[in-house]
Amino acid sequence: MNHPVGPRPFAGPPTTPSSASTIIAGVLALGGGILAAYMFTGAAISLHTLQDNELFNDSVPLFITRLVFHALVSAAMVFLLGLGGLRLLMRKSVGRPLVVVGAVLALGVVIRLACVNQHTDLVETLLELTFFGIAATSLVTTLLPSTARWLQPTSHPAGPGSHPYHDAFTHDE
Repeated sequence: MNHPVGPRPFAGPPTTPSSASTIIAGVLALGGGILAAYMFTGAAISLHTLQDNELFNDSVPLFITRLVFHALVSAAMVFLLGLGGLRLLMRKSVGRPLVVVGAVLALGVVIRLACVNQHTDLVETLLELTFFGIAATSLVTTLLPSTARWLQPTSHPAGPGSHPYHDAFTHDE
């Protein structure tokens, strides 16, 4: 049986990827950056207090080295998660690797803290679990394919007359 030859129905405009995973990843990365800033502040205050005290010269060098290392790693997490989260929200693809590296670094810090600090109070444990959850969720949502699709540059800017099929239906001659 022969079908009539004629125009096919219009398929509609192409679908745009959802921004939900990218926005969630960006907001969680910013939250992780804020928690990392809190950790950096705690390490800096500990170093400052220890330096003002007479015990600084008597302190174990390993303890001071750990505090300095903790402050440097926390500062790196503030930079990576904060800048990466902002870049994700600005729809820049450079934010994706920044958030991934920052989240992996944060997961490593939380795991190290959980192994070293086995006798901590409830507040520190809840803070570590919150930071772990934020870092893990941020990492997963950043690595989703929908996040990568949404961050890809678009060839058609939004606005009137910028639809890809616009030129096919206008007959200005």
